[in-house]
Amino acid sequence: MAVWDWFKEGSRHVKDGITTNDTLKKWHTDLDRWFDNTMQELSNFHLTGEKSKIDFYPRIDISETKQQYNVTIEVPGVHPKEIHLEIENHTVTVHGEKRSSHESKEGNMHKAECSYGRFERTLSLPEDADMSTIKAEFSHGALHITVDRLQLPSNKKKVDIKVLS
Repeated sequence: MAVWDWFKEGSRHVKDGITTNDTLKKWHTDLDRWFDNTMQELSNFHLTGEKSKIDFYPRIDISETKQQYNVTIEVPGVHPKEIHLEIENHTVTVHGEKRSSHESKEGNMHKAECSYGRFERTLSLPEDADMSTIKAEFSHGALHITVDRLQLPSNKKKVDIKVLS
């Protein structure tokens, strides 16, 4: 099941009045953040002795309306020319590089929490995403991607039940 379907009404993940503003959404957000941080830490171990191709994983917000899908990717400190967006079928890949501007030969680094290097995030969009309408805008350290939704015919059908006597 795609992440997009997790919070839709009628989904098996949305039961007993839990909505996107409740516990399930917070749990999913925390789990996603934990997974991203874990993947980043594992990539830093360099178990093969080779430098990892991916140095950090930007945070993503995904939302939808009846008309479109919205994706926001946090990439503070990344120049827009260093961000690349690729589309293949219903898969969107954003990759680029955040370059360090703090290269100093003098002094000692006491703490380093800033992430620099290559990043990549790949998203699979639902079948009703009209990929020909995809738009991307960059502002205030975030990439905003919008994709219109197609009006797909519903496979839902009401069937009358014949009562036999």
